[in-house]
Amino acid sequence: MAALSIQVPYPVFYDRDGQPLDNGNIYIGVANLDPVTNPIQVYYDEALTIPASQPLKTSNGYVYRNGTPTQLYVDAVNFSITVKDSKNTLVYNFPDGTGIQRADASAITFTGVKGQSGFVSDLGDADGSDWVGYVPPGLGAVPRSAQDKMRDFINVKDFGAVGDGVANDTAAIQAALNTGKSIWFTCGENYLVTASLNPTANGQVINLNGAMITLDGNFSGFEITGGLRNITICDGEIEGQDMTGGYVIDIRNADRCTINNIRVYNPWNFLYAEQANLVSVENCWVNNIRGDYGIHWYGETAKRSDVLRLIGINLSSQGNAVGIMWDGNCNTLQVQAVTIVHPSIGVHVRNTSGGWLPLFGMFDDLEVDFPESHAVQLDAGEDFYFTPLLYLHGSVAGSGIFVGPAISQDRVVVTGGKITSHARYGIENTGIRVKVTNPIIFNNTLGNYADADKIYTSSLRFEVDNNSWFGDNAGNPIVNWDANDVDGYIRSSNVRYIDINSISRFRVSDATNAIQIYVNGALKTVEVGAADSAGAGYRALRVSN
Repeated sequence: MAALSIQVPYPVFYDRDGQPLDNGNIYIGVANLDPVTNPIQVYYDEALTIPASQPLKTSNGYVYRNGTPTQLYVDAVNFSITVKDSKNTLVYNFPDGTGIQRADASAITFTGVKGQSGFVSDLGDADGSDWVGYVPPGLGAVPRSAQDKMRDFINVKDFGAVGDGVANDTAAIQAALNTGKSIWFTCGENYLVTASLNPTANGQVINLNGAMITLDGNFSGFEITGGLRNITICDGEIEGQDMTGGYVIDIRNADRCTINNIRVYNPWNFLYAEQANLVSVENCWVNNIRGDYGIHWYGETAKRSDVLRLIGINLSSQGNAVGIMWDGNCNTLQVQAVTIVHPSIGVHVRNTSGGWLPLFGMFDDLEVDFPESHAVQLDAGEDFYFTPLLYLHGSVAGSGIFVGPAISQDRVVVTGGKITSHARYGIENTGIRVKVTNPIIFNNTLGNYADADKIYTSSLRFEVDNNSWFGDNAGNPIVNWDANDVDGYIRSSNVRYIDINSISRFRVSDATNAIQIYVNGALKTVEVGAADSAGAGYRALRVSN
């Protein structure tokens, strides 16, 4: 019978940790029997003339003869192998020699196996990557196997996802998420999902990697719950045309979540966040929202949320969805470079939870175009700031900014910006004082302001007339001015109501019948042609403190 060889070119044996076995004991015997008690003769040469004694001893994983790693030969087709460590504790065994190939075969014959998992015939086997080493670059890098390295990230195809847009990939994607590892998709493919996908570990990254997920049914695409932290969904596309309910992303009781660089088409609703601290949505484009909300941020006494950051977001609907709904006990909404197109209401702040009020809202570069009702509707809350890049345009049946009676005095501040072409007012305030500084407000059907007596400005030099950028709404001008600059002045035309606080000098020009001025809480009147001005110009007022 032809001799069999165990060689590559020399057999290598490993311990339980996958390291070359030192001072180990190798037993080779009759197939399917214990080789310790049923040994067969092992030789060092192919001619079977130089016998080896058992157990064979290893050094650094090899069996040595005359100081050199040696080949091993047996005169049998099948045989058993048992490997033990220096304490004669079993490392692994191989009972019948299956897969050990003849010495003249072209395939690699035997390499030994890490742990107790058996043997591999070549690197093409399923476990072959565990035989390939990987040394990271850089000082102090720790070598590991290629298999360990590749498991840092999981591709959903590792679990059977197809990505053709036809096969249902829900179970495969969820199986990948269940590993707790960050997962990747294959760029350019389309993954059909018919039930919610749930991240399972803190820090998981769901990287769509240029792929698309198609959501089909009445459910939320990704549900992030259970107190998870630092979940990221990024870099791909989501199609929601076949959604019949739910949100693309639903966050409840989870912190520090990031949604970044996602394009969403035809969703039912886009994002829900409840009891979710520091949710950051960046560089997302959401087109044709078909449900009720683009973004719904909800909080109550037991489910309070802190900090929702919206940066570089585009939300559009067909007049049915609220762009941003800030609902209840939440603190600090940061809006920067956000565009909302054709919503029912652009930004709506309310409190349906019965808990504490919404708190601090900062709107830096907010644009709302063609809302069905108000561009911004403030029904509850404490402090709202709108900065110079504000642009509110073209509501069908509402005002640019609607300030409800539940808002506290002086808690809405509009600095600059442009508010134009609304069906009602530029700013509609229901008896609540609003601070406005240097806005451009014109072409609003019912006027610039609903309650002129409750609008005031802190501009040091403030000019307004019916031919300037306030348009033709002389009945609803900017009216109150609060300044401490002794050189400040007001130039007005066709303006009747002006409230001046803490200013030592003002100037009125152009002819009007009279201007009423509140000075130290009392209403005073500047009249045309008073006697002390010799029948020309305006009567001067001196009001004691």
